Amino acid sequence: MLISISFPQTIQHNPIESSLSNQLINFNIFVDTDNKEVTKVSLMYKNINQSEYLNKDMILIGNNNFHCILEDHFYNKLDIEYYFIVEFKNGGMISKPIKDSYLINIIEYKDDYWADLNTDEQAELLILSPLPGSVIYKKDVMIAASMFSLNHVDTDNINILIDGKNVTNKALISDKFLSISSLNLSTGDHEIIIDITNKFGMRYSPFKWKFTIKDDNKSWFNKNINQSLRYWSSYSNSNINQNKLEYYDHNLIYDVDLNWLKINSNIKISSLDNIHEQSKDRYSLTLKNENVKLYLGDFYPYFNTYILNGSRVRGFNLHSEYKFLSIDLIKGELQRAVQGNPYDNSLYISEIDTINHIATINRNNYAFKRELTALKLGVRFTDKILWNLNLFKAKDNINSVYSLTPSAQLEINDQYIEDFNNGYLTDTINDSTYIMPYKDFILSYDDFLYNIDSVNYLNDNWAGDKPQDNFIIGSEILFNLDEGKTQIHSEVNLSMLNENLWESITNSMQLDTLGGDSLDGKFMGTIEIPEDIFKYSDIFQLGFNQVPISPIDLTSDNRLNTLLNMPSVIYEFDSKFNYGNHSVKYLYEKVGPQFNSLGNLYTQSNILKKSLSDRMRLFENRLYIYIDYTQQKEGIDLVKDNMIKTNIGTFNLSLYPGANLPNINIGFSNQDRFNDIPEAYFSEDSTVVSDNREHTYTSNYNFSISDKILLIKEHDINFSMFISDKKDMLLDKKILLNSEYYSPRSHNENYSINILTGLNKSWSSSLSYNLSNFNNGNDNIDSLNYYQEQKITSLDLSLKYSGVHFLDRFKLGFNSINGEGYQDFIYYNFKLSANHKLFSDLKIIWNYDYQMKWIANDSMYKDSIFKMKLIYDL
Repeated sequence: MLISISFPQTIQHNPIESSLSNQLINFNIFVDTDNKEVTKVSLMYKNINQSEYLNKDMILIGNNNFHCILEDHFYNKLDIEYYFIVEFKNGGMISKPIKDSYLINIIEYKDDYWADLNTDEQAELLILSPLPGSVIYKKDVMIAASMFSLNHVDTDNINILIDGKNVTNKALISDKFLSISSLNLSTGDHEIIIDITNKFGMRYSPFKWKFTIKDDNKSWFNKNINQSLRYWSSYSNSNINQNKLEYYDHNLIYDVDLNWLKINSNIKISSLDNIHEQSKDRYSLTLKNENVKLYLGDFYPYFNTYILNGSRVRGFNLHSEYKFLSIDLIKGELQRAVQGNPYDNSLYISEIDTINHIATINRNNYAFKRELTALKLGVRFTDKILWNLNLFKAKDNINSVYSLTPSAQLEINDQYIEDFNNGYLTDTINDSTYIMPYKDFILSYDDFLYNIDSVNYLNDNWAGDKPQDNFIIGSEILFNLDEGKTQIHSEVNLSMLNENLWESITNSMQLDTLGGDSLDGKFMGTIEIPEDIFKYSDIFQLGFNQVPISPIDLTSDNRLNTLLNMPSVIYEFDSKFNYGNHSVKYLYEKVGPQFNSLGNLYTQSNILKKSLSDRMRLFENRLYIYIDYTQQKEGIDLVKDNMIKTNIGTFNLSLYPGANLPNINIGFSNQDRFNDIPEAYFSEDSTVVSDNREHTYTSNYNFSISDKILLIKEHDINFSMFISDKKDMLLDKKILLNSEYYSPRSHNENYSINILTGLNKSWSSSLSYNLSNFNNGNDNIDSLNYYQEQKITSLDLSLKYSGVHFLDRFKLGFNSINGEGYQDFIYYNFKLSANHKLFSDLKIIWNYDYQMKWIANDSMYKDSIFKMKLIYDL
């Protein structure tokens, strides 16, 4: 089903500009919901080399503040892209940012203070081959390790041992890299030990890891062809608030490399797949060579930021790229046809006409098959200029949903039932509504609906979503100048949307008189209507519910102004300048109030945005400074005074001074949001009719500091603080006119401290403490209960083990959350998880959560979640 985005962007977040590669990353956001209930908040993240985003649920820490910590973030030291998705109970979604994503510069952690090294400290090596715990073939045995994170290495004082035997004489060693290219090792498990001493005589603790060799000759699967197979199965069983949910899925990945062609296939079969909903199963096959990529099945194309950006498509995508020309052709479906759950009013009686003795049967809770065709044609003029033409077409197939579902169950009100003892009545919903199968109803409706002689079946304009037709044409151009230091990009996209294909325009007379215009052979009295206009209906079907009715202002003489101000147009211009230590970006973005794309439900319309930012790197990348100023207008189709204007200023500073010194991140932003309505509107008798004035000022502050402390053991400590204060600048004025006025003001504070401790080579511990305080609303009138105040504290303890082959990883954890104030509650959560390597190719991962909840004036709940994954690699 189409999810409509009708409310403004409401996520507040200070972007994280940079982080050390060995440092936890804390994400905090505040969602200003405008009284909409949030059901889920997700952090979407990936490193810049990944094609798909990973998902991490964010935890509510009070008053719509959400938090999560990224621990396992890319030890390959690649930069991270991320954004947020907020889902609401009413089905809506918002995303921040709408365009592109945030980027975190991951800075490689280096500790060059050699004199402080202890003799029991392990050398920090980056193992390239073979990876710890990996299973490789004999022909692939090669030892390679990077020592870029170490300084002052004595290359003449390095020893490499394999299974206790010194093989240093076979190694190629430099001050930053060591390798052994050929080794004759037997099948089975092996251990590598590397001893390193620096030039000052300080010896590191030996670096050890294990790997397994399997015989090439015994591998029937990979003997003659380079291929790999991975299968895993996941199982989940949860009992939350007495709601039980059990599901499982099966996954298979099979890859083949034929040198001239690479084949990647993926299959996911989920027990949650239901013919009454959109598919949860996934199937994909990808064929690639140097110039052509063909995607079959389910894929997530990036076609354009605004038109098609990550939505699932089932069909095919052909991408071919040559020196001066590129073509992207996409054809498939954005959603499959859903006939509707027979037990959920997919078929129902919408009207009883007792005068004409007719009962009307209607449809609901269905979804049309949404067919998609998209073409992107790119032309490259040298390496400096790229031009794209974008064409997008999405149309609902009316015939994909049946007007009658014989298996449906009808709800019948007791006022239409004469014989309550009839055996056709199979169930009851409540005291006044009964259920009976449609197939029984059609044979005996005259016994149930008094004086009804016939049944009328609606063939169109059903109660559910109406079938739609969407066409978008766009063009974009990119200039890449001065060896990439200057980039200039601009694009224009024009959309047309028919919101109800059942009410389409089928002849020129209907088009001529559209909007009450007289019959003069002209559209809107201005443009001659071509005789053959309806031969283009396959491109776009004109309709009475067309958005917009006319894509251009027919009365304007300024063609350029007309183009940029069309109601269904997106115009965007952005430029980037990378010179010296500065990366300056300017963005101008205007999204018309009537722009619609059925391929991108996150596009926020009716806004105008301008922003200027500078990202500075100083003192050999030890100091990062980010400055941004943004002006945004919402409701650009409204009169000037009614527009919502927002001015946002952001400043972030990240300091990485060096070894044995703390790393500091400081950020703050101010958001001034207002309209220009001067006063409330009064009726003639001086009664307040409406007061639509709005002016809030929000200040956000965040601070974090991390450091290493040696106290018996080495501890990584991170402290973070986030404060958000939203002031209602019109509170005193508005409450004078309305004593029941509810103020949007709020104040939020969050403090957290995290301590990671390496107990020994196998054991580590983690301790996190979080304190959150918030209050919102106004307390001028106690009886209205407009003021809420809450304090939430949480404590998280965990113990991790990594060691033996069978028990590769084990984690034991405890979490408690205590709330006081507007809502009193206590949560206790016990967590267990483990990774088991049963064989070299077989692994089991499982985790179990058990939670006890005490909520004031409510029952005690005992919740549990169990998940298990079986992985097989070949």
